[in-house]
Amino acid sequence: MEPNTSYRFAIKNQRQDISRVVSSFQCYKGTMCQYLIIIVIVTILLIPFRSTFLPNHDTSIDQNRLHKLNVDNQDDKSTSLYDRRKLVDVLHDLFDTAAEYNRNGSLNVVDTQTEPNFPIFVCDGCERCDVCTFIRPLGYFAPVLTMIFKYILGDGQCNRGPLVVDVGANMGYFSAYAAALGCKVASFEPNKHPRQYLEATAALLDPNHALWKVYPMAIGEEGKEVEFIEDVGWGGGRVSTDKANLTGLEHLLGMQREKVKKQIVELIQLDAVVKEDILLLKIDTEGYEEFVIQGSKSVFKDHNVHNVLIEVKTQNDPTKRDFMYHLMKEVGHFTHVYMFHDVYNYTRLDLRTFDCIQNGAYMEEVTDIIAKKKYDEKLTSQDY
Repeated sequence: MEPNTSYRFAIKNQRQDISRVVSSFQCYKGTMCQYLIIIVIVTILLIPFRSTFLPNHDTSIDQNRLHKLNVDNQDDKSTSLYDRRKLVDVLHDLFDTAAEYNRNGSLNVVDTQTEPNFPIFVCDGCERCDVCTFIRPLGYFAPVLTMIFKYILGDGQCNRGPLVVDVGANMGYFSAYAAALGCKVASFEPNKHPRQYLEATAALLDPNHALWKVYPMAIGEEGKEVEFIEDVGWGGGRVSTDKANLTGLEHLLGMQREKVKKQIVELIQLDAVVKEDILLLKIDTEGYEEFVIQGSKSVFKDHNVHNVLIEVKTQNDPTKRDFMYHLMKEVGHFTHVYMFHDVYNYTRLDLRTFDCIQNGAYMEEVTDIIAKKKYDEKLTSQDY
């Protein structure tokens, strides 16, 4: 499906609607009315070229365009009627979510600045979507991690049909990038709020579900229902399996028990879904990474997991250093471990010429530190 076809249909119909209004407008006399007509006509003529004047390429979606998307796509032969209706249903659900956090209840489709670029749904003015606050003005998120994705998945690596697994996919930026590069993708996101954006982007990029599947579950050591504790931002929530864990999380997030928002989510082991080799396994679960690995051991045992990108909270805690050693030597049998520090600011960077050192980022090999359990040597980042 061509990414922006639906929105061009919507723009075309919008121009026709405005034209009818202008043609029915009656001016009796006065130059002010003539000027008004000229301004309206010029505005209509410039609509197709608006991306020239809008550097972030945002395409605002409103309720009228949702209706047009449903109607105009009847002529689009690239997707089934069921898939088109599902996309519209997902977008309607998104309006309900966005309205909870944003008075306007509006959405945007942003064309990313990555190579290749891709359209992604983001929340417009939604404070809880911390990832959206970077993607909307910049067209990307976490440039170092973005470059790592391109290094691992680019240069035709996805042409052989390998799988990318995104555990803690949030609103889907890295999953979408993997799909845009041509890889098969399995995204796991238990938090219903960012998952709606994830599902909408997946429906837009892969309407036939041939490459990209979204699972509304968390990955853990056993199959059961658990509490998911929400943070102020969508990127900070995590699974809680017991009351002690919940108390610790409340302290971590600075919340009072009565103010903590919870969801009941399904917890599964990774092998319940994944039955093949994995080119890249990304894990970002806000301190729950040890349980994710526990629930993924059979996948590591039965299949090749070539690369792991993982966030390790409190990385210098002895138990976390033991975990990293266990993951490297006993679970994944990896030969190299790298630590990296990303860039989180609102200055737009050219990803084609991005230089880590010049932009305050770095990547450092820490294989020897992890493999030889050099706990006296402190690690300065939580990303590996």
